[in-house]
Amino acid sequence: NDGSHFALFDSLVTTGSPELQHVRQFAFKDSAKYKGRYYSDRNPGLALATYSLYQGFKPLEGWMKPLKLDPKMARRYSEGQKSRATIVMLVPSVCGSLLILAIFTLARHLGTGFYASLLTALAIVFGTIAFRYATLFYSHIFSATLLTWGLILLFSYRTNAKVSYLCSGTFLLSSAVLAEHLVILIFIPVFIYLLATRLHALVRLPTLIPFLCAGLLPMMILMAYNSTCFDSPFSIAHFHHSTDARNHQMETLFDFDSFLKVLSNLMFGADKVEVGRQDLTSLLNASPFLYFALGTIPLVLWRKLKPSAEHCVLLASSCLLILGAASFWAPYGGWD
Repeated sequence: NDGSHFALFDSLVTTGSPELQHVRQFAFKDSAKYKGRYYSDRNPGLALATYSLYQGFKPLEGWMKPLKLDPKMARRYSEGQKSRATIVMLVPSVCGSLLILAIFTLARHLGTGFYASLLTALAIVFGTIAFRYATLFYSHIFSATLLTWGLILLFSYRTNAKVSYLCSGTFLLSSAVLAEHLVILIFIPVFIYLLATRLHALVRLPTLIPFLCAGLLPMMILMAYNSTCFDSPFSIAHFHHSTDARNHQMETLFDFDSFLKVLSNLMFGADKVEVGRQDLTSLLNASPFLYFALGTIPLVLWRKLKPSAEHCVLLASSCLLILGAASFWAPYGGWD
């Protein structure tokens, strides 16, 4: 599991505070330090959602079979932490299942047949790195699930102009940002899409007010968390990393000085000499299904396929996330 997420969850459960009580146990290199106190160096969305789930399913904890932990890491856990981990690890596996369902639903919404949609959903999850992340306590599978379901609801708003679709879709996208700040880039093509398809409805107060509230609610949670930990609603954990002082400024969030090199590493991998500890697998090597996705590009150019507005949003979102990830040069950061 990712130590920083688990350490924050564990502190919320045991002390009710976001201050990491066991930073050296789990997250010493993955922490933020402010005024002599340690906090998670990640966005809090995954830990907060897991904490809420844990409080609801805590009665089941004693009935669940203990997990078989990595022997090297198991000695770091107390008995209480080992027990809590059984519920914690439900989160990525449930998200992986919901992502399969989301991709199937999205494909059906875009006009794909039932069996083709099912095959596509299974191929994307099992033919990409998504399945690996569904076995880890990382924020990636969690935010991907929120993001996909959010887009489905916003796409549904175009054909069925229910404000509930608009608000719930916007809330899920904003919640994905609460889990990973990079997802905020998705709002660029989404806003363009909404303005192009539903401008007249959006500018009406009965639609605009709940739309803005739905998007701001998760951001208010993030700002409250930042204020509690770092004394400012706009001072994210990234600016206080305990071991990486090079990235303490706003401009380091998106740094394109070494963009082409990082993009090459992201797409095609990097050797052990460069990475330091192990070879860095590439996005293409870890996700062979992407080769099939790239194979559709010639069909679009030959006009055998006509992309819809929704296809353009999906393509723009994918490109923006890859570009955003390639803007971060630190050894592992954006490459995840």
